[in-house]
Amino acid sequence: MARLFARSLTSPSWSLSVISATVATVAALTHDRAFAQGRLEASYSISAARITIGNASVSAEIGETDYTASMSARGSGVMRILSSGDGNLKIQGHILDGVPVPDRYVSSTTADDDTLDVKMSFENGVATALEASPPPQSDDRVALTEQHRVGVMDPLTALFVPAGDGGPKETACARVLPIFDGRRRYDLKLAFNASTR
Repeated sequence: MARLFARSLTSPSWSLSVISATVATVAALTHDRAFAQGRLEASYSISAARITIGNASVSAEIGETDYTASMSARGSGVMRILSSGDGNLKIQGHILDGVPVPDRYVSSTTADDDTLDVKMSFENGVATALEASPPPQSDDRVALTEQHRVGVMDPLTALFVPAGDGGPKETACARVLPIFDGRRRYDLKLAFNASTR
């Protein structure tokens, strides 16, 4: 369940908010107006039960026809004792009929002893070119097929939520997003909880 909170940056057609305790970045699109260009740089602390468990930095640049975004995150404090983890993600894409469409995605993430490096290209919602670190050995892992790469988006583009001048509405958040991160294919189900400014 996605809960919108924290501060937001708003321009005539874009806004940025933070989703849930995982601190995902949301850039909101307005479909009925020309796109304003904008740039955002922000740093966040990630907390659970008022205990800081990590930090994240987000950067996004949005033009009339294309966009780029990057995110870096690192566990800290108690979280570093329980589990290590950090990551860097970058996306380049274009805007098609008011919708962000990924072109190139690059990420490097580490969780405990597992490192995942991904370079991926997209064409019409299909992950066409893919280089990814092999997964650790596991008996219950489901092998990826070509079908898992069709009709998908990357994790960063998935964070772009359609909205009007008043910010994301309940209907904009009620959707299921097909995510492919280079190793895993999953559906991310969003639901509106609350919005604060």
